[in-house]
Amino acid sequence: MRKGIMALGVSILFLGVVLLGFSRMAIQLVPEFPIVAEVRAPDQTTTSLSLQGNLTSGDKFLIRFDPVPAPSHGQISWDTEVLINLTDPSGNTISYNIPLEILQGAWNPVERLPEGVANETGTYTVKAQSIFWVYLRSLTLKKVVERPPEYPYSNWFPAGIAIVVGGTGASIWGTKSSKPKKHRIKKSSRRRES
Repeated sequence: MRKGIMALGVSILFLGVVLLGFSRMAIQLVPEFPIVAEVRAPDQTTTSLSLQGNLTSGDKFLIRFDPVPAPSHGQISWDTEVLINLTDPSGNTISYNIPLEILQGAWNPVERLPEGVANETGTYTVKAQSIFWVYLRSLTLKKVVERPPEYPYSNWFPAGIAIVVGGTGASIWGTKSSKPKKHRIKKSSRRRES
């Protein structure tokens, strides 16, 4: 057994396994959010906005609104909320009550903003109504487009396979082969006589 060759083979085999692992490493990409429909308020005192957008059955969607910054003075209600009604093409309506709070001078939603999956293809209507001194700047319906994972190191797969095969071969060869036996050479008696 040649321990040096076997150790080298195991090291190469380990390197090949690491390369194979890297070659299958996936990177999850951030989804895209194309705007399906958007409406902007004509002034800073709008409390109600409405829009329509076309979605296909199975599309994931998000509803977003942008309130005008909170006033630095005047009356502020702690029961402030935005009511959102989503109506599908069949006329079924889902209502969302989104409570708001003031953080660093801006209205922020306390709960998650509405999102879901379109149950049928057609035109969806979104209506937003603010309650108690909150004014709306915009209302947006966005589609969620999931992107498949990418494998940026997949070109390392063939190299990993080759290195694993080479490391396995070197390990087997180091195990099966034996070192050549050393033959002792006897000193000749002629040298002693002189």
